[in-house]
Amino acid sequence: MRATSRAVLALTLAAGLAGATSTTFAASAPAPAASQPDNAVPAAFAAPFNAAQELLKSGNAAGALAKIKELEALPDQTPYEKYLLLRVRAPAEYAANDMKAANADFEALLANPLLPAEDRPLMLKFVAEILYSSEQYPQAAAAIQRYIDAGGNDPQVKELLPQAQYAAKDYAAAAKAFRAQVDATLAAGHVPTDKQLRFMISAYL
Repeated sequence: MRATSRAVLALTLAAGLAGATSTTFAASAPAPAASQPDNAVPAAFAAPFNAAQELLKSGNAAGALAKIKELEALPDQTPYEKYLLLRVRAPAEYAANDMKAANADFEALLANPLLPAEDRPLMLKFVAEILYSSEQYPQAAAAIQRYIDAGGNDPQVKELLPQAQYAAKDYAAAAKAFRAQVDATLAAGHVPTDKQLRFMISAYL
């Protein structure tokens, strides 16, 4: 599943997921994030954080991770600062192809109470991508279902649900999901693909 490139993902997350306000801060003084007016960050955090975002946006994931290391060494971090670190570290790890670390940080973000609800589907989309591409099919199927339940509607991701279920040998669930795809295709006046039909029949068998 490569519906979105790593570079595009990194840019999206660094600028603010799902169109959220960019978390860029003035380095000269503490400044509140526009999307979190009750929070402020000190200049010692703002400067390397902004630099990490810019490095990530430019495609330099290794440089971004190095800046994040500087941030991690700062004492007395607030919950909001730790959240901001995850917002940049997760896509940087993804862009650097460190999928195990990226998956852990995306999951940490999903569990973080500061994550806006509208950002959850995109987070879950890339958790699903990491799990599917690493052939962790049972976990990928669960992540895709979480994505759908959270309101995600990318047809490329939704199409992968029965494939992940099939690969995980959950044939009953896969047959049901493939049948739903075929029925939806027919209802829309289109012809199901040979791949859909073959997988559906195989799952039933």
